[in-house]
Amino acid sequence: MNTNAKLRDFADAEPFVPFEVELANGRKFRVDHPDFISVPAARFDRYNPYFIFYDKRGNPHSLNPILVGRISPASIRSRSSRRG
Repeated sequence: MNTNAKLRDFADAEPFVPFEVELANGRKFRVDHPDFISVPAARFDRYNPYFIFYDKRGNPHSLNPILVGRISPASIRSRSSRRG
């Protein structure tokens, strides 16, 4: 299964479970809602494989799936650790 197919599976899961995308350089993106990621339809993977991740500020990041090292369910954080 290719990376975009895995991303589509995570994004389309019902019920949705937040997930993390870890790049080969160690950088991580947390996807807390399916609206925060845009993955091209399978028929376009060959021509435009890039997916778009939207950060907490709504800024788009266009990423090449070849840079993805791992996709996994996000770790659950307590409320106190989120407050900083």
